[in-house]
Amino acid sequence: MEAHKGRIKAVQLGIGAAFDFIIGEIKQAPVWMQRLPLEWLHRMPQQPKKTFIRMLVVPKFFFLVFLQLLKEGRAHPKF
Repeated sequence: MEAHKGRIKAVQLGIGAAFDFIIGEIKQAPVWMQRLPLEWLHRMPQQPKKTFIRMLVVPKFFFLVFLQLLKEGRAHPKF
């Protein structure tokens, strides 16, 4: 969607795995796993390659965000 932003004059809506849940390709995690941030653990055996790749990318993203906050002098956000 980001790559097409500005090139396509339309509303873009990211739906994630919604269609996969609807057609039954992926089973949704139990509610307790959804409430805790553990849905990835439930999806790992169902989509090992996709989930594993995400687990490699996410820590890098948070690290880069942290570095950006340090550069801006806001490493300790006020909650």
